[in-house]
Amino acid sequence: MAESEFWLARPESEEHRGLVTKNRWQLQDAKNHLSKVVENALSLEPQVITRHGKDAVVVVAFSEWMKHFPRRKKLVEVLRDCPVSDFEIPRDRDTPRVVEL
Repeated sequence: MAESEFWLARPESEEHRGLVTKNRWQLQDAKNHLSKVVENALSLEPQVITRHGKDAVVVVAFSEWMKHFPRRKKLVEVLRDCPVSDFEIPRDRDTPRVVEL
């Protein structure tokens, strides 16, 4: 299994179990060695942090995370790419009614 597919793997799969046991940190150890956890996530593969013996979170490199979540377009870009060139919003041309106060 490729590194980029780690977080997509189902927890029951054997590939997932292999990665989890190789780079698993207890929460207290992760706090004490945070720079090492981050360095391993950047250079090796995602790091699993456990709390009370159960998997809690995964630390993954930001570049790896962004591969799965491409940048969303801004509204201005979407409107500029709109295939309709003569787009007009119909407007009501009636005059407002008179209200006595």
